Amino acid sequence: IEPTNTSIYNAGDEVAAVRAAAAGINAQGGINGHKVVVDYCNSQDDPNITASCVRQMISDKVVELAAGIDILGPSMVESLSAAGIPVVDEDALSLGEMTASKAFPLSGGIPAAESVETYVAAKKGFKKILLVANSGSQFETTFERAVSSTAKKYGIGYAGVVDFPVSGVSDFSPYAAKIANSGADIVSIPLSIEQAIPLIQAVRALGSKVQFIINSGAFTNADITKNASLVNGLYIVNDVPPVNASTEKQFPIIKTFASQMSAEASTGDSDANINDLRSFALRIWDVLQAQFQIMKGMKEPITASSYLAALNSAKDVSLNGILPNWTPSAHISIAGLGATRYSEADYWLVQIEGGQQDLVQSQPINAEQVQG
Repeated sequence: IEPTNTSIYNAGDEVAAVRAAAAGINAQGGINGHKVVVDYCNSQDDPNITASCVRQMISDKVVELAAGIDILGPSMVESLSAAGIPVVDEDALSLGEMTASKAFPLSGGIPAAESVETYVAAKKGFKKILLVANSGSQFETTFERAVSSTAKKYGIGYAGVVDFPVSGVSDFSPYAAKIANSGADIVSIPLSIEQAIPLIQAVRALGSKVQFIINSGAFTNADITKNASLVNGLYIVNDVPPVNASTEKQFPIIKTFASQMSAEASTGDSDANINDLRSFALRIWDVLQAQFQIMKGMKEPITASSYLAALNSAKDVSLNGILPNWTPSAHISIAGLGATRYSEADYWLVQIEGGQQDLVQSQPINAEQVQG
């Protein structure tokens, strides 16, 4: 269940990644001889349509919700959990999604990434960090708690938050002025690319050289090429490595991912174009590879209930080096959030240099260790 072709959010590349993974496993004989079928519903960021999508999945007796994202995520995940359907690797946007009884979110979400960003800023020698977030949002208040507590721990100043609306911004100059006058030398911007690019442009127009750090894999290779000079030097704290020729050497599985996405694109799926993929697509595809391995080990017929049991008993499942091995039933606490259903919170530090996303270090940073 994901929205595509909407004015708010478009997750077509994530849908394409699920389809590519299914096609790839089916080409290898499926799961113990059974074909994997993708049941997709476009929620269109509409509450009524989202509710209809949930009813469709329950009626179709799906085994799981693979990935998925929606601004109405809490009700979506709550309804699926109530129906006994596990929700795996969903991009959770609320505490309700992160704590639902049958939810298995994988990486630690924005608050954990904010802690890692602040840690990185301190270790790179920056003196004061500023956060851009919607202070009116209960969820985004957790970002503030994560940044402020981590800043205090590592001795970097916290310049507070620039209140930024979730949507509807057409004039970025007032926010740019607040950033330029904040006294911060690095700014965390947990924003979509549609918001981040014009905000950076507005700040640069004021002559400010402040550094930016973002916790999103929303920048595609095409986006970076298009905005190369503007985003040069940008730090990205991301839950998977970028997809390019350099990372293919370190992570051979990325070559398989690129090949399967190319095969999906050849079917006419324009959302599978490798240059237009956000890194979220790689994480979703990779986690599905792990789930296929869990399913292959099941002796009984695979249903939502039997797969839920298999998830709860699986341990140390390989994620191909993209992320540490996965134990779905493991749960962690995150600064700013408290107890969650997240099973890990590891992030790769990436920096854009010369129009390419480069890994800054060879190992991910663990948010739990950062937060203590």
